[in-house]
Amino acid sequence: LIYHADIGLLPGGFLGVEMFFVISGFLITGLLIGEFDSTNHINLGSFWRRRAKRLFPSLFAMLFVTTAFFAAFRPSDLARARGELTASIFYVQNWYLLAHESSYFDNFARPSPFEHLWSLAVEEQFYILWPLAILALVKVTRMRRGAGAAICVAGALASTILMAIHAPAVGADPSRAYLGTDVRASGLLLGAALAVVLTPSVVAKLRSALTSIERTLVSAAGALCLITVFAISHYVTDASRQIFIGGFLLYGSAIAALITSVLVEPNSFHSRILGSRALVAIGKRSYAIYLWYWPVYVLTRPQQDLQTSPERAFVLRLALTLLLAELTHRFVEKPVRSGAAGRTLASIRQSLKVQRLTPSRIALASFALIFGLTAFGGIGAATLSAQATPPPFTETRVRVGFEPTTPIAPTTAAGETPNTTTSIVVPTAAAPAAALPVVEWVPPAAPPGRIVAVGDSVLLGAAPALQTAFPGIGIDAAVGRQPWDVPAVWAAIRADGVPIDVAIVAVGNNGHLDANSYVQTMAILADVPKVVWVTPAAPLAWSDQATALLRNETPVWGTTRLADWAALWPTCGEGAFRDDYVHLTPLGASCYANTILVTSIQ
Repeated sequence: LIYHADIGLLPGGFLGVEMFFVISGFLITGLLIGEFDSTNHINLGSFWRRRAKRLFPSLFAMLFVTTAFFAAFRPSDLARARGELTASIFYVQNWYLLAHESSYFDNFARPSPFEHLWSLAVEEQFYILWPLAILALVKVTRMRRGAGAAICVAGALASTILMAIHAPAVGADPSRAYLGTDVRASGLLLGAALAVVLTPSVVAKLRSALTSIERTLVSAAGALCLITVFAISHYVTDASRQIFIGGFLLYGSAIAALITSVLVEPNSFHSRILGSRALVAIGKRSYAIYLWYWPVYVLTRPQQDLQTSPERAFVLRLALTLLLAELTHRFVEKPVRSGAAGRTLASIRQSLKVQRLTPSRIALASFALIFGLTAFGGIGAATLSAQATPPPFTETRVRVGFEPTTPIAPTTAAGETPNTTTSIVVPTAAAPAAALPVVEWVPPAAPPGRIVAVGDSVLLGAAPALQTAFPGIGIDAAVGRQPWDVPAVWAAIRADGVPIDVAIVAVGNNGHLDANSYVQTMAILADVPKVVWVTPAAPLAWSDQATALLRNETPVWGTTRLADWAALWPTCGEGAFRDDYVHLTPLGASCYANTILVTSIQ
């Protein structure tokens, strides 16, 4: 919750899911091993029914309420999230996100309210497969605890290696290394290995056998692990490539050691803190808290949905999340677990004389209702889209203006002398886009010559305005283009022999712009007289990082100029951006082109 609040306290807070995986692997394996020890058998049907009874009611409550709300108030957003809703119901959300190349870390439009259910998908896949694996493990190891734990640890190491293979390049999106079930099995298997050897009987023996000095050492080790967990969460970011090369294994191992210390020495200082009434209460509601926090966050984005700071928004978000979680805990989870819901259902069935009203049929009806609401949202979105302003771009990539092989300079009417001044119209938010005059470029005495621009979807959306401001400009812009893709694009343009007098680079809206990508681009453009870098203006951490890097690097290179869109867009006003606060309206595109124009002719 703190990580997604973007308040800067725990940049590595995304690792909290790994803590959940280790604990879950420990608890679930402990239940399965305990059942086998008692009955020499594992009742798979009973196990899966218990998991369904624990997970489904709260999940369907959240899905129903969220879907109904979005259908009524945000139908266009619900229409975009239909695929994720279906994937969430069938617990394949993580693979759906990866199949559709949806980044878990880089969102500048309103994210899907169901995106967070990827971790529950990993959990459910584990619940389905792991009991079968436990039965196989018991046969292979013949209940030798050491061998079973070794196999689990080997699986965790294999998963870690897979994560390292998929580790992102510097600045690249880490979603594949973060969302896949194969790469996230490490934490689950570490917890499982611990459960195989740390059975209740073993814990009891350790508690009675430890000396006071050994208890002190166990307590100190547990405290050190707790400090390690918080230190990693504080210093690591989602841009830290090292965390995906063994870092998750280290973090998961610290959690496993912490579990061990709490069980073996429950009277230690950190054990008493973790066992406090407040944290136990949060723990009992943790599933409901996790279900509700993301839909709340999606609808309460600071500086977008709420005109307030992230810190103040976090207080409101936390209060709403805890309220919804408490309602779910009291009126959904507790009645279902205590059997009160079943008795109520039976009473209703008897009073209505309905014999076929079973939980499975209720679940099926819930499916139909949720899908119906989603379809309603899609119809509403289609109606709204017919009345909406045109999208910022209609293609995923545009490459225009590269046909000429000789430099193109701005021309004037026959017999006229080029003007030595620049006439620039900077529109304001008060002026409607339709009333804006055409941006006309009166070329300076020394025209810039051949201009080529490379960028992402923001540049793509502004292409018409740029073509008006720079007749003959070459533009290569693509949706989703990352900063680390730019050197290769420029290399291809140079290989084609395209002459360049002014190069415009506009990236940083989709991912981190690192110094390496910047230097590689500048090396390719070393002989270009003028290179204009455009700062991104998006309410995203990586855009702020890119802007800071560009402002620091520009003075170092004699050929560079900075078109500081991040600083100058307020002259246009809020009307410069579309709903995602990244892509441009026609008004914003004119301002954007003028910002680049002023910089290019300096």
